[in-house]
Amino acid sequence: MGKKLEKELSSIADLEAGLNVVAYRNTLAKDGSLYVRVKSRVASVKAILNQIKEDNTSADLSEIKRSLELYNNAALKLLKNGFSVKIMDLGILKIAHHGSIKSKEEAKNITNFVAEFEPDQSVENAVKGLEVDAVIEFDASPRINEIIDLKRQVSDGKITRDRPMAITGTKLKLDTALDEIYFVPQDEEGEDVSEKEKWIKLDMADLFRNKPTELNLTVPSGLESGTKYRLVIRRVYTTNNDKPTVITSESDVFEAI
Repeated sequence: MGKKLEKELSSIADLEAGLNVVAYRNTLAKDGSLYVRVKSRVASVKAILNQIKEDNTSADLSEIKRSLELYNNAALKLLKNGFSVKIMDLGILKIAHHGSIKSKEEAKNITNFVAEFEPDQSVENAVKGLEVDAVIEFDASPRINEIIDLKRQVSDGKITRDRPMAITGTKLKLDTALDEIYFVPQDEEGEDVSEKEKWIKLDMADLFRNKPTELNLTVPSGLESGTKYRLVIRRVYTTNNDKPTVITSESDVFEAI
């Protein structure tokens, strides 16, 4: 899954099957639902010219390419002068800004503008009836298989405070700058306590083994002996050009001793 799905095309033959959907497990949903991201291949200028030649055998591709280059340069020049640009009958390339300001006086000093594309209805109609060529299911959630008390060298549902423990599973390796591990106390009904201030966050300095299949850490001394906890791992995961997503994994309940 690490390979980039988007690919620069150079021939019409490559255009025959290019629409993939990646389905991700939504770990925040209790019904096991998925959310999807579309991964489509990119038709290069050469591929577009080949399509023009296929549709119009008498077309002079060198002249068309030169016209496209002139159009491209003129559009960029207009954008640099503050104009939104109509891209033929495809849509409008608009100038936008997503930041905020504290006062009207700050408006003149706005920077970091971005370009956004607003498609025409013809573009919307062109993609409505597309069929998916492939569906890829991808689950980036960490999976906790077992918790081991390394002081006692056992896995019996108990861990020793202020002593090392091991977590085994898959996709466990953490980005210590972004990801988090919590020890979540259980209430009388065996549910996670709702008051987040009672959750005990692991100091990442106490994580001394960080591998995809195993984490080793020192159990926080602040855990209360005889209290039952659940381990919660929260990872920040991103895919190409996607916004960060927080994915969570929980362990079975164990007792601190």
